[in-house]
Amino acid sequence: FGDVVVIGAQGFWVCTHDAGLRVYKTVKTDGYVSPYAGGIDLTHSGFKYMEDSVNSTVKKRYTMVDGQFKIEVIPQFTSRYELAEEHDEFLCCWSRSFVIRDRQSGDVFGQLRSFGIKDGWLDDFFLSLIPGNRSERLCEDTSSDIKLGSRGLIEDLIKTIQPLGAK
Repeated sequence: FGDVVVIGAQGFWVCTHDAGLRVYKTVKTDGYVSPYAGGIDLTHSGFKYMEDSVNSTVKKRYTMVDGQFKIEVIPQFTSRYELAEEHDEFLCCWSRSFVIRDRQSGDVFGQLRSFGIKDGWLDDFFLSLIPGNRSERLCEDTSSDIKLGSRGLIEDLIKTIQPLGAK
């Protein structure tokens, strides 16, 4: 049962100190690398291009040319900045982060991080005997009523990268 105390203490600490949306700096650029590049509306975003990082072997650039959406395969990304998704595993929990960073220096400009708190080993064993689905406890952003996985907070994180010419 000691693991429940340790997991609870660590879970409380990460939820109150490390979960949520953090913006450290904003930058301006023509475009950036994103695993969601194909779903971004370039006509309204203000960016000249987006680069797609979903498939590690095929790199794509999305642009608008004369009002037409254009997709091209490129040998290398040219964007300095990226939106990346990261996963970590700890004793108490797992974390999922969306990070805006400089691809050259590794500097992080913003981060949206959520945690799933694990059960103790004995609880996990007994709960596994019960049929049906179960879910882990998730940290929520304590500064708002918005759930961490919501599209709104990811859009707020993406605002750390602004199109050139934006005010």
